[in-house]
Amino acid sequence: MDIEIENEFANFKLRANGILVKDNRVLCVQMKKNGFYCLPGGHIEIGEDSKKAVIREFKEETGINTKIGRLISITENFFTRKNGKRIHEISFYYILEPENDIYIEKDEYDILEVEKEEKIEHHFKWVNIDNIDDEDFRPIEIKEKIKNKYYDFEQIIIK
Repeated sequence: MDIEIENEFANFKLRANGILVKDNRVLCVQMKKNGFYCLPGGHIEIGEDSKKAVIREFKEETGINTKIGRLISITENFFTRKNGKRIHEISFYYILEPENDIYIEKDEYDILEVEKEEKIEHHFKWVNIDNIDDEDFRPIEIKEKIKNKYYDFEQIIIK
């Protein structure tokens, strides 16, 4: 069961996200055709630590087996959706390393994930880090860490 609390006014989420870099490109995902890119990942489940969650979620979404490199950020993100619902999200961002050599022919591809009987379309793209500013990538603070290859740990609060 995901760690998520929701009522009619607000939603709290606990998430883990993976940063996979190969050949100066980072694997990004656009979910539910929301118009922006972010990093693959998902909800942490009750009783699951963030390291296991990011490995599980990354595999579920991408099909790629990974191992933990290191934790580079815990981010508290406060935002409001277009429908007026407030969101409080805490995310763990990990550098991941592939267990095997990654071989994905395409720069962009789609995967259909079935989660809790819901079909979710994910559009993946390998984004060149030197050109990451050309993409609508969120959160911006994590985009800046990737762009600057600044992988030291920091807590980030986004309001």
